[in-house]
Amino acid sequence: QDVIESLNMHLHDADEAVRREGRQLFCALDLDGNGVLSYMELHTALDGLGFVQEEIDLLLIRAGLTCDDDVPSHGIDFEAFLEGIWPILAPGEESPRDRVKR
Repeated sequence: QDVIESLNMHLHDADEAVRREGRQLFCALDLDGNGVLSYMELHTALDGLGFVQEEIDLLLIRAGLTCDDDVPSHGIDFEAFLEGIWPILAPGEESPRDRVKR
């Protein structure tokens, strides 16, 4: 029982660390500070990180952001960023550009 409780605490701590790192990046990308990443904010950030247009398009679609007829869709909040974009950008052994190709 103690091992399970210890493991659960470790997983909770790790999850909190991931959320903190994700929140830091989200806030840095949220240029207008409104708590939502717009299509343009995310596009500009991904471009600045060295992603090519095809990779940017895939990530924006994954996040549910589109730009139909030059009208950007709404933005994404932190939870959507954490689920759709952060797994690609989070630090790890594999580069973000390799992850987006999966």
